[in-house]
Amino acid sequence: MKPKILVVFLALSLMITFASILLEVPTSTPYSVFNTGGNGYSLLLDKYSLTPLINISSIKLSEAQDTVVLIPLLHGLDNYTSNYLLKFLEMGGRIIVLDKHGYINGFLQEVLGLGIRVENAAVYDDIFNYRGDRSLPSIKVFINNANLTCYLHEPAVISIRTNNSDVRIIGFSSRYSLRDNDANGYFNVGDSIGSEPIAIIINHGKGTLVIVSDLDFLTNKYIVLGDNDKFFKSLINGKKHRHVLLGGLDISFHDYLKVYVYGFQSRREYWIRILSEFIVLFIILVLFYYGERSGFTK
Repeated sequence: MKPKILVVFLALSLMITFASILLEVPTSTPYSVFNTGGNGYSLLLDKYSLTPLINISSIKLSEAQDTVVLIPLLHGLDNYTSNYLLKFLEMGGRIIVLDKHGYINGFLQEVLGLGIRVENAAVYDDIFNYRGDRSLPSIKVFINNANLTCYLHEPAVISIRTNNSDVRIIGFSSRYSLRDNDANGYFNVGDSIGSEPIAIIINHGKGTLVIVSDLDFLTNKYIVLGDNDKFFKSLINGKKHRHVLLGGLDISFHDYLKVYVYGFQSRREYWIRILSEFIVLFIILVLFYYGERSGFTK
């Protein structure tokens, strides 16, 4: 056997090995479903079988009524994404936006025409919080006839300056919570004490848009607190197709590769089987080649 054939099989084996390793090695990107650390969303991927996507156009509008998409935001939406999300909503889709910096405000005000915005003001609570941590205020959530107690990490205030029956507040901080307008973490002149909206549902067309003003409460570190997991489960229940859009994050090249590999073949057993077959084949070819050279096969 010619050495060139061995080189080809070696190259193929290395490519498959790289792809298999790529599926196994986690990333460190904050809020990525491939990040197994405290600031990642890997538990969502494992428990709820979310399909990671980079582009919004990967979601089929024809399946909107059976689809929910989770969108954590660390930057604004472009025009194409905004228009696609609008069509998705009108056709019955459900969108869950996590945003504590106001990146969704343009979509809310300019596309939907609503007087709603996520403010640059975090909420703390010195009385009702998780084990004395004022940065984890207790949030009362009322959804699907259930009363939940969730713990969000420095959630932002959602201001609602519209009288619209299609807008409903489903999550509040306690009446003792601090609205930190000057972002110093403590009460000063200009700050206020009182209950603040933290999560809302907006009905539009045949669909629903959920805004939660925190990205951290679904991370591996915080999803186990209180009813955080139950809250998310209540938002995705009844939907056959479940996606998480990573295009709103500052994802790495590693994340890009993992999304495409995951989309090509999400079954880990498949890659393991193919890799094993190539390794066995390569070993056989190596033994055969050196057997020829040493005269054992003559």
